[in-house]
Order: sequence, then C-alpha cells, then structure tokens
Amino acid sequence: MQDLVLAMVAQHSPVGSTEENLAHTVDWVRSAHAQDADLVVLPEIGITGHAGHPDMVRDAESVPGGPAEQTLTSLARELGVHICAGICENDRGIYYNTQLLVGPEGYQGKQRKVHLSGDEYFHFRHGTG
Repeated sequence: MQDLVLAMVAQHSPVGSTEENLAHTVDWVRSAHAQDADLVVLPEIGITGHAGHPDMVRDAESVPGGPAEQTLTSLARELGVHICAGICENDRGIYYNTQLLVGPEGYQGKQRKVHLSGDEYFHFRHGTG
C-alpha cells in the first residue's frame, strides 16, 4: 500500500480577479508540493471567483483548453502532482460550476456540479453526472 498526501486549500477568490486568483492557486500548489502533497484540492470556483451575481461568469473559460487549465496542467507536469481546481466553465455560451483535474499526465477530466445552490441556478446549468 502506498500513502497519499492530500492538501486541501481554502483561499479567498474574488470575482473579477481571475489572474490574481490563479497566481494564488499556483502559490498554494507549490507550497503543498513542498510539503510532499500528491493531490492538491482547491475551492469551488476558486479560480474565477464565486459571488452569486452575474459577474461570476464574466471570466468563464473552456475546459479543457482554457488558459487556467493550461497553466495548471503545466504546473502539475512540472511538480509531478495532481491538482483539482474549481472554475466557471464556458461551453458554447452555457456556464457550469466545474471542478477540473490535471496531473503529470496532463488533463484528466472534469465534473460539473450536479446539485446547484439556490443562487447558482440563475447563472449555471447543472451537470448530468
């Protein structure tokens, strides 16, 4: 049996600060890696921010292929870790509250939130599985 070191991150992620949020995410992943983390799990919509108003979707990105996913994939390859991070996903004009997973092998997949909270129904479509 092999041990798994898991790092759970809580960070402030304001809407409209995607570049800063991503920079903080990168810093947290590097810090977790320095403490031997194998998997770093970051907050729901932590990259683009979660606020319960229409600005939440302003910086939505494609998953895979968006700049945040590409940044995290490069970081995961560099450090040899897996990263699970939250982002507002834009899929042809439909928005999802999405967790993506990347690792040393590259993009691994995503999960779109199935059970949205009351305010999220105004902004996101629910996932299907």
